[in-house]
Amino acid sequence: MTMARTARWALALWIILGLQQALAQKDQSWVSMRPIKAPQGQSVLIKDKPLLYYPLEKGQTIEIIVQGPTTLRVLSRLEFGTNTKGEKRYEYSYESDEGHKGDFQHVVSATGGVVLSLKPEVHLGNGRNVYLKIPEGKHTYKFTLAKGAAERIFLRFYGPISDVAELGGSVVFQPARSTNSVSLIINEQETVYYRIGPKDSLTVSVIGPTTLEALCRLEFDASMTTDQRFRVRVLENGIEKKIISLHSGPSQAAEYKDKSDKIAGRAARLFVEVPRGKHDFTFEVLDNNFSILMRFSIPRKDLVNNL
Repeated sequence: MTMARTARWALALWIILGLQQALAQKDQSWVSMRPIKAPQGQSVLIKDKPLLYYPLEKGQTIEIIVQGPTTLRVLSRLEFGTNTKGEKRYEYSYESDEGHKGDFQHVVSATGGVVLSLKPEVHLGNGRNVYLKIPEGKHTYKFTLAKGAAERIFLRFYGPISDVAELGGSVVFQPARSTNSVSLIINEQETVYYRIGPKDSLTVSVIGPTTLEALCRLEFDASMTTDQRFRVRVLENGIEKKIISLHSGPSQAAEYKDKSDKIAGRAARLFVEVPRGKHDFTFEVLDNNFSILMRFSIPRKDLVNNL
């Protein structure tokens, strides 16, 4: 068999496998995932709907943590600029914490109606999806541009909605920015919370109207053996919205995954009504040197507005 014929067979096999994978994924519902390390996200208008993408340029890295087994969907778009003619090629790479590597190459044209929100004269290309099978356990994946690449691309990440943990009738909603995440073991299941306190903060970006729910666990030290009251200040777009008084006692069910001199408190709930449009909420502890672990959710019916 000649090299040219071998190449044609390889291409045909690649196309068949790609079609099979696409067919397998077409009925899957997806929820967006936020990376743990990335350049500042940018709003992209897609048919007048704003979606958050993460830009990737030469020398930059985007990292995301994924709990397997699952599928990680990566949607990429090439920045075309103001010249929307013709086709362009781009390539980016990934590497997992287990040493698995891969490259993805795409050839795309500019898409009408897909522009940067703050620079509508800058157009982006057709969206291209790839799907990574994630093995059992928690894994970190790093994404970079291919060596020698000079273009800028935009990435957005998704996981199967069936794999997203639920709180009651809601789905878990990750902060847009946080300084510290903490893993707790609750009923033999690992659950990620986000810490606020004297040295830690977080911001949740939500598109309303919806209701943002937070589970709040006060962190106790060894001297705190009884219930404690604490207050949380909620700021909406930098302006105080309300102050909520809560109380919590040491939990018998929640343990820290990693060794800690603290004791996680029982979960207390707070609710924030989110008006129409996009809003950034920050949370502050008002009492002493308390720190709180928080976990957020929104009603499943409102998830579509925040994908």
